[in-house]
Amino acid sequence: SGKNVEYGFGFYDNSFNDTTVYLGFDIHTDSRKPLRLGVSLAAVTGYSDYLDQPPLTVIPNVVYAFGPYGEQVFRVKVGVIPALNGIVTLQFGVNF
Repeated sequence: SGKNVEYGFGFYDNSFNDTTVYLGFDIHTDSRKPLRLGVSLAAVTGYSDYLDQPPLTVIPNVVYAFGPYGEQVFRVKVGVIPALNGIVTLQFGVNF
């Protein structure tokens, strides 16, 4: 993949106390910059009992990456899922 594409998967307990599993990819602006905009396309589970959940979800997001000596070791990603009533996502990441 290119420098501006990331793939991800994971799980968490959502705000309805149900387990959500997600799998998708993210396309974003220049990875060399600490602040960047992106959009994810992901398959997300765990909301269908509460909301009208589409099979694939678009998630606009903002990423801030930081670390010692200018290295982008850590990152924080905030996104919004418009198709799921504007649910806000928050992710933390570590590059290794």
